[in-house]
Amino acid sequence: MLSVGGGSYWHDHSVEFKPANCVALMVDLGCDGIDLDWEVNQQYDYQLTNAIAALKPLMPTGTFISFAGFSTGAYGKNGDTYQGMNIHAMVNQGHNVDWVCIMAYDAGPNYDPIGALECYRIYYKGPLLLGFEIGDMAWGGYKITLANVVNWCDRTLKENKDNGVFIWAYHKDPAGTPTVKDIITIATSLVL
Repeated sequence: MLSVGGGSYWHDHSVEFKPANCVALMVDLGCDGIDLDWEVNQQYDYQLTNAIAALKPLMPTGTFISFAGFSTGAYGKNGDTYQGMNIHAMVNQGHNVDWVCIMAYDAGPNYDPIGALECYRIYYKGPLLLGFEIGDMAWGGYKITLANVVNWCDRTLKENKDNGVFIWAYHKDPAGTPTVKDIITIATSLVL
Protein backbone atom coordinates (compact mmCIF):
# COMPACT_ATOMS: atom_id res chain seq x y z
CA MET A 1 0.00 0.00 0.00
CA LEU A 2 1.14 3.50 -0.79
CA SER A 3 0.49 5.76 2.18
CA VAL A 4 -0.51 9.30 1.23
CA GLY A 5 -0.46 12.11 3.75
CA GLY A 6 0.52 11.90 7.38
CA GLY A 7 -0.04 13.52 10.74
CA SER A 8 0.90 17.05 9.69
CA TYR A 9 0.72 16.84 5.90
CA TRP A 10 -2.84 18.14 5.49
CA HIS A 11 -2.65 20.88 8.10
CA ASP A 12 -1.93 23.31 5.29
CA HIS A 13 -5.41 23.37 3.77
CA SER A 14 -4.07 24.93 0.59
CA VAL A 15 -2.41 21.58 -0.32
CA GLU A 16 -4.17 20.19 -3.38
CA PHE A 17 -4.86 16.45 -3.45
CA LYS A 18 -3.93 15.04 -6.85
CA PRO A 19 -5.46 11.56 -7.03
CA ALA A 20 -4.22 10.78 -10.55
CA ASN A 21 -0.62 11.42 -9.45
CA CYS A 22 -1.11 9.18 -6.41
CA VAL A 23 -2.47 6.36 -8.56
CA ALA A 24 0.40 6.75 -11.05
CA LEU A 25 2.95 6.52 -8.22
CA MET A 26 1.12 3.52 -6.74
CA VAL A 27 1.30 1.74 -10.11
CA ASP A 28 4.96 2.70 -10.68
CA LEU A 29 5.91 1.34 -7.25
CA GLY A 30 3.90 -1.86 -7.73
CA CYS A 31 1.72 -1.23 -4.70
CA ASP A 32 -1.64 -2.93 -4.17
CA GLY A 33 -3.52 0.21 -3.18
CA ILE A 34 -3.54 3.56 -1.43
CA ASP A 35 -3.94 4.28 2.27
CA LEU A 36 -5.09 7.83 2.96
CA ASP A 37 -3.66 9.26 6.17
CA TRP A 38 -5.82 12.35 6.28
CA GLU A 39 -5.55 13.85 9.75
CA VAL A 40 -7.38 17.14 9.48
CA ASN A 41 -9.65 18.48 12.17
CA GLN A 42 -13.39 17.89 12.16
CA GLN A 43 -14.03 21.26 10.48
CA TYR A 44 -12.49 19.78 7.32
CA ASP A 45 -13.85 16.23 7.67
CA TYR A 46 -15.43 16.40 4.20
CA GLN A 47 -11.94 16.47 2.64
CA LEU A 48 -11.34 12.77 3.33
CA THR A 49 -14.76 12.03 1.85
CA ASN A 50 -13.90 14.01 -1.28
CA ALA A 51 -10.47 12.36 -1.56
CA ILE A 52 -11.97 8.85 -1.50
CA ALA A 53 -14.63 9.85 -4.05
CA ALA A 54 -11.98 11.32 -6.37
CA LEU A 55 -9.61 8.39 -5.97
CA LYS A 56 -12.04 5.49 -6.44
CA PRO A 57 -12.76 5.85 -10.19
CA LEU A 58 -9.04 6.11 -10.95
CA MET A 59 -8.01 2.94 -9.10
CA PRO A 60 -7.08 -0.05 -11.30
CA THR A 61 -9.17 -3.20 -10.89
CA GLY A 62 -7.99 -5.33 -8.00
CA THR A 63 -6.43 -2.49 -6.00
CA PHE A 64 -7.52 -1.23 -2.59
CA ILE A 65 -8.36 1.96 -0.75
CA SER A 66 -8.00 2.25 3.01
CA PHE A 67 -7.64 5.12 5.39
CA ALA A 68 -5.97 5.78 8.71
CA GLY A 69 -8.73 6.43 11.22
CA PHE A 70 -7.75 8.82 14.00
CA SER A 71 -7.88 7.37 17.53
CA THR A 72 -11.06 9.31 18.35
CA GLY A 73 -12.18 9.74 14.74
CA ALA A 74 -15.42 7.77 15.20
CA TYR A 75 -16.40 9.26 18.56
CA GLY A 76 -19.28 11.71 18.41
CA LYS A 77 -18.26 15.30 17.73
CA ASN A 78 -18.04 17.38 20.88
CA GLY A 79 -15.84 20.31 20.00
CA ASP A 80 -12.54 18.40 20.26
CA THR A 81 -10.44 19.21 17.20
CA TYR A 82 -10.14 15.62 15.91
CA GLN A 83 -12.99 13.77 17.61
CA GLY A 84 -15.47 12.46 15.06
CA MET A 85 -13.41 13.59 12.08
CA ASN A 86 -13.75 10.24 10.22
CA ILE A 87 -17.54 9.83 10.53
CA HIS A 88 -18.37 11.87 7.42
CA ALA A 89 -16.13 9.72 5.20
CA MET A 90 -17.45 6.43 6.57
CA VAL A 91 -21.08 7.48 6.17
CA ASN A 92 -20.65 8.95 2.68
CA GLN A 93 -17.83 6.90 1.13
CA GLY A 94 -17.48 3.82 3.36
CA HIS A 95 -18.74 1.63 0.50
CA ASN A 96 -15.60 2.64 -1.47
CA VAL A 97 -13.16 1.78 1.34
CA ASP A 98 -11.74 -1.75 1.67
CA TRP A 99 -10.70 -1.39 5.33
CA VAL A 100 -10.04 1.21 8.01
CA CYS A 101 -6.81 1.28 10.05
CA ILE A 102 -7.66 2.61 13.52
CA MET A 103 -4.70 4.45 14.99
CA ALA A 104 -5.26 3.15 18.53
CA TYR A 105 -2.22 4.91 19.94
CA ASP A 106 -0.88 8.36 20.86
CA ALA A 107 -4.10 9.04 22.75
CA GLY A 108 -3.03 8.89 26.39
CA PRO A 109 -3.21 6.33 29.18
CA ASN A 110 -7.02 6.41 29.53
CA TYR A 111 -7.75 5.76 25.85
CA ASP A 112 -9.85 2.65 25.18
CA PRO A 113 -8.90 0.98 21.85
CA ILE A 114 -11.81 -1.48 22.03
CA GLY A 115 -14.21 1.40 22.64
CA ALA A 116 -12.78 3.04 19.52
CA LEU A 117 -13.25 -0.19 17.55
CA GLU A 118 -16.89 -0.29 18.67
CA CYS A 119 -17.41 3.34 17.64
CA TYR A 120 -15.89 2.73 14.20
CA ARG A 121 -18.18 -0.28 13.79
CA ILE A 122 -21.23 1.95 14.18
CA TYR A 123 -20.32 3.76 10.96
CA TYR A 124 -18.31 1.22 8.96
CA LYS A 125 -19.28 -2.38 8.25
CA GLY A 126 -16.07 -3.56 6.56
CA PRO A 127 -12.81 -4.84 8.07
CA LEU A 128 -11.27 -2.81 10.89
CA LEU A 129 -7.58 -3.03 11.70
CA LEU A 130 -6.57 -2.00 15.20
CA GLY A 131 -3.14 -0.35 15.34
CA PHE A 132 -0.49 -0.84 18.00
CA GLU A 133 2.47 1.43 18.63
CA ILE A 134 5.39 -0.36 20.19
CA GLY A 135 7.67 1.24 22.73
CA ASP A 136 7.00 4.67 24.15
CA MET A 137 4.16 6.34 22.34
CA ALA A 138 4.99 9.59 20.60
CA TRP A 139 2.24 11.37 22.52
CA GLY A 140 0.22 10.62 25.60
CA GLY A 141 2.71 8.92 27.88
CA TYR A 142 1.52 5.33 27.57
CA LYS A 143 3.34 2.12 26.72
CA ILE A 144 1.31 -0.97 25.82
CA THR A 145 1.85 -4.24 27.66
CA LEU A 146 1.72 -7.85 26.51
CA ALA A 147 -1.61 -8.17 28.34
CA ASN A 148 -2.96 -5.22 26.29
CA VAL A 149 -1.85 -6.89 23.07
CA VAL A 150 -3.47 -10.23 23.96
CA ASN A 151 -6.73 -8.58 25.04
CA TRP A 152 -6.97 -6.11 22.16
CA CYS A 153 -6.02 -8.67 19.48
CA ASP A 154 -8.48 -11.21 20.88
CA ARG A 155 -11.37 -8.76 21.05
CA THR A 156 -10.62 -7.26 17.62
CA LEU A 157 -10.39 -10.60 15.88
CA LYS A 158 -13.50 -11.95 17.63
CA GLU A 159 -15.52 -8.85 16.70
CA ASN A 160 -15.31 -9.76 13.00
CA LYS A 161 -13.39 -12.56 11.29
CA ASP A 162 -12.16 -10.09 8.64
CA ASN A 163 -10.66 -7.67 11.18
CA GLY A 164 -6.94 -7.47 11.83
CA VAL A 165 -4.18 -5.52 13.52
CA PHE A 166 -1.27 -3.43 12.33
CA ILE A 167 1.93 -2.14 13.89
CA TRP A 168 2.96 1.50 13.82
CA ALA A 169 6.62 2.26 13.74
CA TYR A 170 7.64 -1.27 12.83
CA HIS A 171 11.28 -0.18 12.92
CA LYS A 172 11.19 1.14 16.51
CA ASP A 173 13.21 -0.64 19.18
CA PRO A 174 10.77 -0.82 22.09
CA ALA A 175 13.47 -1.50 24.73
CA GLY A 176 11.37 -4.21 26.35
CA THR A 177 8.14 -5.93 25.55
CA PRO A 178 5.99 -6.15 23.60
CA THR A 179 8.16 -6.29 20.51
CA VAL A 180 7.00 -6.45 16.91
CA LYS A 181 7.59 -10.20 17.03
CA ASP A 182 5.45 -10.48 20.19
CA ILE A 183 2.52 -8.72 18.52
CA ILE A 184 2.80 -10.79 15.33
CA THR A 185 3.03 -14.03 17.33
CA ILE A 186 0.00 -13.17 19.47
CA ALA A 187 -2.15 -11.96 16.58
CA THR A 188 -1.38 -14.93 14.34
CA SER A 189 -1.91 -17.44 17.14
CA LEU A 190 -5.39 -16.04 17.73
CA VAL A 191 -6.25 -16.25 14.04
CA LEU A 192 -5.03 -19.79 13.46
